[in-house]
Amino acid sequence: MKLTLPAIVLLVVMVTSPLAAGLKASGSKIIDSSGNEVTLKGFNWFGFNNGQTMVDGLWSNNALSGDFATVVRRQKLLGFNAVRLPFSFKDFDLTPRDFERQNCIIPTDKVLAESVAPLGTKNLGSPPTLENPPPKSAYAGNTCNGYLPKDSVRDRFMYVVEFYAKNGFYVMIDNHLREDQTALEDADAWASKYADLIKDLTADKEVESKLIVDILNEPDNYGVSWDEMTDLYLLAMDQIEATGANVMYAVEGTQQGLLFANWGDGFATERIEELGLGDPRPFFNKLMTKPYENRVMLSPHVYPSSVTFNTNNATGDGLFYRLSTSFGTKTQEPGYCNSNGDCIIFPIAIGEFGSKFEMEDDITFMNDFADYLNNEGPAKDGRHVAIPNWFYWSWNANSGDTGGLVTDNWIDLEWRKMQYLENNLGLEPWYTRSDDKASPVPEPLPVPPTDPSPVPPPPPPPTVPSPPPPPLPPTDPSAACSVRIEKSGIWPTATASARVYNVFVKNTGSDTIKSGWDLEISGDPITAILSAWNWEPSLTNTGTIRGQGTESWLSIAPGSEVNIGLIIEGLNLSNTSPNAVTLNGQACALEQGRIGY
Repeated sequence: MKLTLPAIVLLVVMVTSPLAAGLKASGSKIIDSSGNEVTLKGFNWFGFNNGQTMVDGLWSNNALSGDFATVVRRQKLLGFNAVRLPFSFKDFDLTPRDFERQNCIIPTDKVLAESVAPLGTKNLGSPPTLENPPPKSAYAGNTCNGYLPKDSVRDRFMYVVEFYAKNGFYVMIDNHLREDQTALEDADAWASKYADLIKDLTADKEVESKLIVDILNEPDNYGVSWDEMTDLYLLAMDQIEATGANVMYAVEGTQQGLLFANWGDGFATERIEELGLGDPRPFFNKLMTKPYENRVMLSPHVYPSSVTFNTNNATGDGLFYRLSTSFGTKTQEPGYCNSNGDCIIFPIAIGEFGSKFEMEDDITFMNDFADYLNNEGPAKDGRHVAIPNWFYWSWNANSGDTGGLVTDNWIDLEWRKMQYLENNLGLEPWYTRSDDKASPVPEPLPVPPTDPSPVPPPPPPPTVPSPPPPPLPPTDPSAACSVRIEKSGIWPTATASARVYNVFVKNTGSDTIKSGWDLEISGDPITAILSAWNWEPSLTNTGTIRGQGTESWLSIAPGSEVNIGLIIEGLNLSNTSPNAVTLNGQACALEQGRIGY
């Protein structure tokens, strides 16, 4: 094909021009374009994945929690330099909600400083400002969030990413599979959307220098195998590379439940045949032929027993063995080696971990996990190096199983968590530079671990209940419906086996189904419900799941659907499926979703 001169010039620029200043790997370290090591001390903040069309919590006219830029300033004063933003491509099609807040007065520096320091801290002085805050004119009339884009959710998401990057944060964006199955429904369309998004984001070179793309969240949620993920990962990265973008990628593991590594973990390349694990070696082998092989990090998720339901030796040597077998050995010489003897070492950034710090087993885990990341004490196993990069789950107070770094009012901080990050994982809050610091909040006391077994049980995903938008007007509760149940792969428990049900309830009628509806699911030999999110199910004497959607935001408008879920245990789940679903006593059309590997 004959090209005009401008097209030729464009082609040359895209293919042969020097790469922009993106992050890359140097062994187990992340470095910037100048060769300086970058360590990520981050948190997760969700909202672009659950229909809210913005990060959650901006619901008050108190600017300490209700004004986005003010919250970002608080986060930076706390010492964080990175944020992980879950998102859904499907949410980009929603109408943006209005987050403008009237009578919203920006706090004085004194009030702001006191909001991010332990009670009693003295001589704080004036806290640093953001490098690039919104213009003062944006707050005219004591209005907060007037600077947020209102034309589309995608533009708003891009604004949030750019705002963080221009104020000194590294930004990991994360396509959340639980709420967004675009990758499984149409892989080519998904990769194309990804490429377009990254191309638009990296038009700003400062964003490009700080952007990390966590390609797909927790593939085990849908039982996606390593064979499938190899194709999906490489498809997305290849298409993003074709745009000329120079970004770092994060990949998550899958299909290693028999090592008890799940939900973002699962990178083991040894004992594959012995344990019947999914095999990531073909992915690593293909990655080593790509020009971006030095721009890929591994990003597992690791949680304690309150989230995973793992009460059987999920600490100590058993925990250390599993983590090193999965990803720790990839951080030191020789790393992963292919059959030709070529080897690669990866940086690790823990994409999610967290706890309410209430259960003794959780406190033991959190202390052991800190030892593992620091490569100290009994966790210094000779199989890994220190891992300084992490994203705590989460800022959100509405994270059901971990709680947030902020309390339910989204203003006050959970100081036990903050002190854990400061004293154990190297977080350096601004207030630590005070001449007269407050007495630190007592750390959780270590709890002696039980005798560990070689490997702990599998973690299911952390639940993330969505917060309520304004309730819909009440209508007749009966309506036509369809229900789609997506099922994960099976993993063993102490007494039976377990799997995740991700349930989508759609209103196919013409009237709104108001909240308070009653849903029944029958047909599987279920013995227990281990956990649930967004509804309140129980198990009847006949083995039927019955539950209510009581939150006001669970009203279902005509043509709309809501997402609920649960983790079930049973004796023979591999070859069975639900065979009937009713909503308010009416039978719903039932669609069986994806069954895992």
